[in-house]
Amino acid sequence: MHVPELMSKRTLPDPVIAGKFVCQIRYSEELLILNTIFSFIHVFMPVSLNMLANCLILASISRRKANIHRTRYWSQWIRQFHRHGHLFISPTLTIACILPQLVLTLLFSCVDINSKWLLRLNTSFALIIHIPQAATFFLFIVPSRAYFEVFRHHSWIGKHLYRLRRRHNTIIPITTLNAGTTMRI
Repeated sequence: MHVPELMSKRTLPDPVIAGKFVCQIRYSEELLILNTIFSFIHVFMPVSLNMLANCLILASISRRKANIHRTRYWSQWIRQFHRHGHLFISPTLTIACILPQLVLTLLFSCVDINSKWLLRLNTSFALIIHIPQAATFFLFIVPSRAYFEVFRHHSWIGKHLYRLRRRHNTIIPITTLNAGTTMRI
């Protein structure tokens, strides 16, 4: 909960159920503008800094490789982008998950309690925002060869999953069994 939300909370009677109350946040005009600006900064600043850092990393690697191998900078940049493209998955997915909630919030600042489809849509978009945090393993560990090898060799879960995978991927030779023998697996 943000400080402007704490300052702007109001208790109102529930329009649907008599005798119940609903907590609503009503911002003043200045606080609404300030909250919108802070929300944009809170979301887009880390993502844009992450993208900028990734581009600078690729530029540094590409410049070094172009000088060493006497090749063109942009061809090295494209090659490094293909090699390290997993760095761009997380910020791109974060933006893709945040945009629906952002559009819904900007279009419908106050929602009538009787329009259930809009409330459900708002709730589902609010849950979609958390996909990047919940999928950290699939965003960072699985796409990167180096991280995945460390996970596989140094964590007990990785070792166990590797053993299970190896056991299920083994090829059992088909042999003809004598009438009295059984096959052990």
